[in-house]
Amino acid sequence: MNNGVFVLSESEFKKLNLTDYEKGFVKHFYDEQDIHRYFVRASKKKYLLYITKKNCPEIISCPNLKAHLKKYKKIMLDRRETKKGSNNWFHLHWPRESRFFDGPKIVLPAMFDKPTAAYHENSGYFGLSSNVIITKEEDKNELKFLLVLLNSKFAKYWFYKHGKKRGVGVDIGVSKLRQFPIKIPTAEKKNIFINIVDKILSITKDAGYLQNPAKQAQVKEYEDQIDQLVYQLYDLTEEEIRIVEGENPNDRNAWIRR
Repeated sequence: MNNGVFVLSESEFKKLNLTDYEKGFVKHFYDEQDIHRYFVRASKKKYLLYITKKNCPEIISCPNLKAHLKKYKKIMLDRRETKKGSNNWFHLHWPRESRFFDGPKIVLPAMFDKPTAAYHENSGYFGLSSNVIITKEEDKNELKFLLVLLNSKFAKYWFYKHGKKRGVGVDIGVSKLRQFPIKIPTAEKKNIFINIVDKILSITKDAGYLQNPAKQAQVKEYEDQIDQLVYQLYDLTEEEIRIVEGENPNDRNAWIRR
């Protein structure tokens, strides 16, 4: 059976005929293939039934949701947290808190061959295989600055140096992501980064961006500018830049000074 349980396609969602109250538990959902460098765009609409012990202690007031989930009750009763009594059978097994998803955030797939960090300003929920970064004050500029760093060549080098190798890429979990070195520039220099990423975001928001080589070339020019600014921010020498850029094969195992 390939039907969705908590993550539903648009056609599956429509078939549920939910009441307005029940629709309050439905969230827009994105998976890793929807995450691109700088932006998130769903190839197909997907919906998450965000039903947790916090927001839905009882399912009796949601008859349509209950009817849908009851078809999978036998499977869900066998889940670890349900057996322990931590969750009821109709709850998501390991839900993350809604505060990670309802406001501005950065999302980065945990596994990648090249960093693909995206800025997502609206409500949107992501699976456990995506890292989600927020700020306490929902500071958009702080997120945009971090977005620049995470998509830089410097970050790619650092992730490959410190991450867990997985096939042709790396696996970067939350604990490793927290170790990424962030150097804070002056307010004036930070604004330079943010102005450039705003230009990138204005280009990538176009629905046809992925099919437009000219716009992609524009973004590449901006990314080249960002890389140079990042090298300056971290005070890299010419030799260290060559290592990061992969131009010195004899130094592939070297690490720049920190």
